[in-house]
Amino acid sequence: MRKIIAILLIAACAFACRYQTPENEIKEHLKRKMTDLLYQGKNNDSSITKYNILDVTYFSNPDNYFCKFKVHMHENNLDTTGIMTARISRDFSKINRGF
Repeated sequence: MRKIIAILLIAACAFACRYQTPENEIKEHLKRKMTDLLYQGKNNDSSITKYNILDVTYFSNPDNYFCKFKVHMHENNLDTTGIMTARISRDFSKINRGF
């Protein structure tokens, strides 16, 4: 009986102590993925247009992250800041940009 209780206790501890990715690390991955998407766009000339992601707010779903990015864009004499949205998969392999 004691062996069974000990095994159950060890199993419970093993499942309770799973590693969770820190929030700041998730934010950095999301920023990097969105930056990659912006610079890989069609007809994008990265020598003229520069993007800087200032902040990211996200909600974690079981399948993906729903994100709002505060983006600063600078192009020649044009300078603007706006909000972009995207859904990024949990493994950061797929991104669907909203408008």
